[in-house]
Formats: sequence, structure tokens, C-alpha cells
Amino acid sequence: MPERVYMNRHPRRDHSFSIPDPVLAQEIGSPDACTSCHSDRTEEWARSAWVERYGQAHGDRRQLPSALAAARRGELESPDALLAHQSHPSPMWRATVTRSLEPWVHQPEVQPALRAAAQDEDPLVRLAAAQTMDPGTGIPSASHRTLLEPLLRDPVRAVRVAAGAATRNLFAPHSTVLLDYRQSLELDMDQPTGQHALGTWSYASGRTDDARSFLARAVTWDPNSPAFRHSYAVALDALGDSASAREQLERAVELDALDPILWHALGLARAKEDPEGARRALNEAGRLAPDWSQPPKNLGLFLHAGGDSKGAV
Repeated sequence: MPERVYMNRHPRRDHSFSIPDPVLAQEIGSPDACTSCHSDRTEEWARSAWVERYGQAHGDRRQLPSALAAARRGELESPDALLAHQSHPSPMWRATVTRSLEPWVHQPEVQPALRAAAQDEDPLVRLAAAQTMDPGTGIPSASHRTLLEPLLRDPVRAVRVAAGAATRNLFAPHSTVLLDYRQSLELDMDQPTGQHALGTWSYASGRTDDARSFLARAVTWDPNSPAFRHSYAVALDALGDSASAREQLERAVELDALDPILWHALGLARAKEDPEGARRALNEAGRLAPDWSQPPKNLGLFLHAGGDSKGAV
């Protein structure tokens, strides 16, 4: 059996018997059983051998993997290529298709697929539906709320947890419908990610003091996470500690200088005490995300407020 090294230190023998398809491997980079064993041969050799033996058959079997690969690369302009496979006989493929619909989650043509996934007989697909409809804010759209509410009572806990995450800010924090979600967070309280999740939920539900405590602990336990520092800065600013919030954002940008969201937040935090620094930060956010309208908009408002009407235009 071919051997692969995981985590740079753990060699494992692969006991799977995947269908050899060097054509798909060459086109989208999927693992290929041919060159996994014949490591001294090239992908082109494997592809030629395949075509010589089997011809150009199996093209229909490659449609779904190719569509998923294109979706992950951001190359699909519409979800049609994915929707064509929403009724695949394999629940694993149905779940994968459902998760890949996230960029189009609010488009009308996707709603029947999400409804079918939320009512699927397989919990893996229902779980994917709940995760796909999670807006990140805990406040889903009205149509998605209708689909998510039954999943809060799903017989499978993983589905209930995902549905709770998607609807967490529609209910009181100690509501019984969020019991499984709340317990899932408490299981991770000894980890920085668990503290961060509790902190962001506390902040969104108006418990800002609790949020500060959770997020401060997350940053202490994982000081190299720019996302944790960003969330902590938001809570600090809401409590009136703008100086500490700015310190957290300065450090976050040092940790990840390619994140336009961090630069934008830092620009807003610098506005009062460091106008020139605010301008540089907002310019950098705009440079990193040229299609994002918020940085230039806020830069214009900032310059106009400072008397530079010409620069604001």
C-alpha cells in the first residue's frame, strides 16, 4: 500500500482502494491510485495508459468532482453545475454539494436544494444544510429560519448543535432550544477557540462584560491569533476602552498584514488619535481588497470630516 506522511512526522499506509482516474488527477489535482503506486511514473504516463486501456469513458463521473473543484477555486458563476447533482445517491456527495452552495445561499434557485437537504433522511446532509445556512451572525434570514427551526429538534446532536449555532442570537442565551449548542461550547472551554466562541456569542447577545472576560482569556491562551485580537478589540471598544482596543488591532495587523478587515478596523480605531495612521490603514485595506467598498467609503468620510473635501472625493 502507498505511504503518505501526515503532520510532517506520521507516515501511514493508505488502505483505501480509490478508483484510478489519472485524467481527473491531472485536471483538478485529486489523489490518484495509479501514480500513488507507480511513483516513478508521471501523471501524463498514467493518463495515456488510462486512455489507451479504457478510452475516453467515464466522463460523466467526472462532472461532479470538476464542478466542486471549480466552486472551491471560485470559478463558478452560478450554482447550476452543483444543483445538477443535489439528488446524488451518496449522502456524502449530497452533503458536499450542499456545503458548496454557500456562496449562493440566498439565491432563489438554491432554496429548494437547501429545503431538500434540511429534510434529507441522512443526518450528514442535514448537518451540511444547517452549516450552509449559518450566516455567521446567529441571525439567519426568515426563509432559512423556517428550515433551521426543525433541525433544533433533530434526533442527531451534531445537527442540533449546527442549527443552534446558526440561530444562536434569535433566542435567549439560556433557552432550552440552545442547550446542545451551549454544551458544545462548554466542552471546549479549556481551549482558546472555545473561549473565543463563548466571547463572540456573549457579545452578540449583549453580554459585553462576559464577552470581554472570555475574549481576554482567548488572547492570553493564544496570543498569536489575529482573529481573537480583533474580536477582543471590538468588545473593548464597546466598553469604552478605545486605547486598549487599538493596541489589540495594532498587534493583530502585525500578525497578519494581509487581512484587509484588520487594516480597516485599525483605521477606524486610529481615527481620533492618529489621523495620518488612520489614513494609511484605510488605504491599505482598500489596496488589499479593491472590490470592497467600505474602506474607500470610510476614508472619504474621514477626510471630509477633517476638512479635506477634495481628497474625500
